[in-house]
Amino acid sequence: MPAAIAVDALGIAYIAETFAGAVYTLTPSRALTLLAGSQDATQSDPDLRYPVGIALAAARNVYVADSSTSSIVRITQTGQIMTVVPASAALGIPNDVARDVTGNLYVVDSRHDVVRRITPTGIASIIAGLENDSIQDASVDGPLGTQPTESAARHCCGCRWHGVRLGRL
Repeated sequence: MPAAIAVDALGIAYIAETFAGAVYTLTPSRALTLLAGSQDATQSDPDLRYPVGIALAAARNVYVADSSTSSIVRITQTGQIMTVVPASAALGIPNDVARDVTGNLYVVDSRHDVVRRITPTGIASIIAGLENDSIQDASVDGPLGTQPTESAARHCCGCRWHGVRLGRL
């Protein structure tokens, strides 16, 4: 089941296939290729089990939120998987990942009801949610997604019971 999709400037779509534990590319000419993971849903890659969120970065690297391993991985164009935010970072259940123009990652954690910012140097902070509610005094109950804008100052966070909120973070 496709859970997330991101499209790069060349029109290549990157698709997180949750139940197969895989990430595919789909070119504008409709060529579907396995980038990382497994084509067989019964045999998953130990580094990519349940991809649910996807973000693109420079050099066509792909960041994937894996809710089964509670981690964020980076996948290169050759399919190499590297953990960039390990489960030991107390992510809970990452449901989505986004990246801004400065290289910060934004991770939606639905177990802890927060959105975390992780800098390129690995410093993590909670920028929205129950522990540090910075979206105009609105609680983040079951955050489902986030997307930084060009200015990296506004994020949209879909919430389980409270609709969509646009906040300055």
